[in-house]
Amino acid sequence: MKVLGVDPGTKSFDLALIENGKVVWEKSIPTESVATDPESFIKALVEKQDEIDYIAAPSGYGTPLVCNDDIKDPLLFATEVLLLSKKEKLFGPNASSDPGSHVYRALALAVKSLWERGLRACYIPAVIHLPTVPPHRKYNRVDMGTADKMAATFLGAVTSSVDNGWSPGDIDLIYVEMGYGYNAVIKVEKGKITDGHGGTIVSTGFLTVGGLDAEVAALAVKWTRDQNYVGGVSTACGTYDVDEAIRKAQKERLCMAAFQSMFSNIEKNVKALTEEGYKPKEILVSGRLARYEFIYSNVEKRLAGIARVSKARTLEGAKSTKEAAQGYAAVLEGIMGGIFQQYADVMRLREAQGTALSWVVHPALEGWKRRLWEAYENSLTKDAFYRIMGENTGP
Repeated sequence: MKVLGVDPGTKSFDLALIENGKVVWEKSIPTESVATDPESFIKALVEKQDEIDYIAAPSGYGTPLVCNDDIKDPLLFATEVLLLSKKEKLFGPNASSDPGSHVYRALALAVKSLWERGLRACYIPAVIHLPTVPPHRKYNRVDMGTADKMAATFLGAVTSSVDNGWSPGDIDLIYVEMGYGYNAVIKVEKGKITDGHGGTIVSTGFLTVGGLDAEVAALAVKWTRDQNYVGGVSTACGTYDVDEAIRKAQKERLCMAAFQSMFSNIEKNVKALTEEGYKPKEILVSGRLARYEFIYSNVEKRLAGIARVSKARTLEGAKSTKEAAQGYAAVLEGIMGGIFQQYADVMRLREAQGTALSWVVHPALEGWKRRLWEAYENSLTKDAFYRIMGENTGP
């Protein structure tokens, strides 16, 4: 079985084709290029189309397993289900031009193109959808780790199992993923994902403001998702370039404070996952930011007292693609009965249900909960809709 994983990163779309647990082909395309010319993404797939059995397509905030045959309206599915957004916000005359918005537009156009070409593409869950996460941890949460963060964690669980000789049910680790835009900290307990902090919960990110005092949003009066893409390290340092930000941190107090905030909050989030006596056997660190020695060494130093810390490794054959792209492919390969099936079975990935907003109880979100429910209903076939909603009788 050959499965292609597509990670829609803030800087690049990474494509990784895996077979028998190895990467046999990979490619990276700037996200801005996909947003302005989605055909650049499709052309990359066409050259390998005859060799691909399935495509683990970019899944945003995630969904219980959905494949192209389940979809009736791909743009509605992409914008409202996968991105929790609206078409006019992404493609209207007032659409934002920040890096985060490029990702959203690129992802939506990629989903539409995959569907129109009838490719065997499927979309995978995020942490919030998994039955292995207790309901009390999902309470008023949307992003406990998006689909790409969940996929990277799955890959980390697989590689750690192989490297340490653990069975799938004996994996105990915390996965720290530091992307260009967002960070995530996810807990694997006895082979199952049982908790996670992602998006704007986890910490200051390079782009994102991270965990936010709600009073800040209240004082701002009007808060849109565009505001989530700023306020992080890049804002404090006045640059989108990571190397330049690191150089500035040595001279500018505010810039260094932003980095230290990110390091400190990652440590706090990891420690928060050790509640109830849980002791991880190791902590894996991955993502674009982990490639920078200044960042990795600071994070490693803070986490070393909790468990053994190491960089997450990629699959054999990988040279350039990030862990998330390979994780996407590994997740779907396991779900579809490949060599990673035992890991997917222990994580109960096929049993994912509900929406990203199923556990939000705040009155301000009631309208969005209904809108998301209707987006699922109107963008999918009836069989897929009822399978995803399971025991849920309404938004």
